[in-house]
Amino acid sequence: MIFGIGVDVVQIDRFEKYTSKSPFITKHFTPEELAFLGESEKNFAQRAAGFFAAKEAYVKALGEGFRSVSPKDVSVTLSDLGAPAIILSEKALDHTRALGAGTVSLSISHDGGIAVAFVVLQRVS
Repeated sequence: MIFGIGVDVVQIDRFEKYTSKSPFITKHFTPEELAFLGESEKNFAQRAAGFFAAKEAYVKALGEGFRSVSPKDVSVTLSDLGAPAIILSEKALDHTRALGAGTVSLSISHDGGIAVAFVVLQRVS
């Protein structure tokens, strides 16, 4: 059963002014995400926008925004095949479970200068 859904849309060009050392980026992304995004990566803005949208979509699905968890409590990763996933800090995982949610499903897409992320949270059985 679905606990919550969240979607967020971000303009990619909003992230073109940033590098991995920009205060906004270091405030919102984990060291693991920063390593993946890479300073010189030509797709830095596209990936950063998608990851940021995923964090926003997650807290929207949670129904609380960033009140109980911080952006760094929600980390985005990609599998070897490119499938996105969310990894929660212990604090975020405990909070999510306390609300009755469990499994997190994530989809990220980019097109026409826009990044969109969609999250579905399933209830704990």
